[in-house]
Amino acid sequence: MINLLYQTWINKVPISNSVPPHKRKINSNGYGNVKCNYIEKMFEVENIKWNSKNIDTVNPNEITYYHIQPEWIDLAFFYENVFHHIDDNVLNLLRDPNNKVRVLIWFPSEGFHLSMPRFLDDITWSITDKGIPFEKVYMVYGDLNIEQNYKTYMKVKRFGNDQKINMYPFNIFETNYRHECDLRYFMNHKRKGVSNELIDASELSKDHIRSHKFLCKNANPREHRIYILSELYRKGYQDQTIHSFLNRYFTPDSIGNLRSYLTQEDMHLANTIDSYGKQWLKEKTPIILDHNADTIGDDMNQRILTKEHFTETYFSFVTETVFESQPGSPLFVTEKTYMPFVNYHPFIITSGTGCLQYLKDQGYETFPEIFDESYDNINNRAERLKSIMNNIERICKMDIKELHKLYWSVWDKLEHNRNPVSYTHLRAHETREDLGCPRVV
Repeated sequence: MINLLYQTWINKVPISNSVPPHKRKINSNGYGNVKCNYIEKMFEVENIKWNSKNIDTVNPNEITYYHIQPEWIDLAFFYENVFHHIDDNVLNLLRDPNNKVRVLIWFPSEGFHLSMPRFLDDITWSITDKGIPFEKVYMVYGDLNIEQNYKTYMKVKRFGNDQKINMYPFNIFETNYRHECDLRYFMNHKRKGVSNELIDASELSKDHIRSHKFLCKNANPREHRIYILSELYRKGYQDQTIHSFLNRYFTPDSIGNLRSYLTQEDMHLANTIDSYGKQWLKEKTPIILDHNADTIGDDMNQRILTKEHFTETYFSFVTETVFESQPGSPLFVTEKTYMPFVNYHPFIITSGTGCLQYLKDQGYETFPEIFDESYDNINNRAERLKSIMNNIERICKMDIKELHKLYWSVWDKLEHNRNPVSYTHLRAHETREDLGCPRVV
């Protein structure tokens, strides 16, 4: 049983912790700086029991978590610092080293490098400023390499063990999609019409040659996505793919330097690729399939799937959120990776080094029958992306009937990844400690 401490109760109903006083009301849509009922819903779908405590019912001799669930990095740690909105009576409990009341920062929905945008620096400073013992602070984060990366961060900052947070990785997105395969929606409700988003095997025919070779969906204009999509256009492959590029949160200054994705061997193309990419972004985007940059953020619309996008393509080209190769690089696996799983799609992924190996270690199938998966072992970002793009170019030059045969040759693997059993049996042998969050109990 996990004890959760809520500092604010309205009509005997607890609301999220660390909400600014002027925003303290029951709000099912969240509060901007912190999420609403995020960890609670995860506990619900994982059948983890918890008690809701207030300041009067908390037992200082029982492990209890004052849980903070950050929403956006900027709001949670800069503009409305979540630590600033901990009430004094709760702070007094947290400051006392002799009780078992702790801080839990529940942040598995992000997995950025710890140097960007310096949010961990702010957390560390806030813990010190508020006088909370570091050993009483636990953080669950989306970077699956966080334990090693946090050690590196501590070393770079020259922090001692007395400034060490208890840090744990957790893949929240696998939890989301395992339950969506069972037609359960992770947040506050079952999504209406979800059955229209998930393909039934009976809808697929070996006789049907699909209209396009692959699916590639993009919302935020991250540099590696700009490079990938603009290169598909520059080489004339855009008609072979169903794709989107919404330019969500786009500003002209965010375009960056595309030449950083080139190997030394290809650096002679730097000016061409850099200028073409920037021109393409300004002139060809947004590219919209269903939701645009404004509506995709409404009610979890970024999670909505369209059957036809999958039934008319043979694989997914997944452009993950984080694609780095510098020291301390995170491994952050999001809903983008699991979308192909639930709709019978092979996949190739731009992500951190070792992403495929991680998925295989979790019991999922990958597809060396279709792709040269050696890219997964390449540490250098430019070299890894070149290997990935070589895969894409080879398939773009392939006869679509050959790709059709390759797709059906891996059907057993596709069924394995889609079958809800393949999601749930992975956890059957694991203890609560292995699940990530419960490890902090």
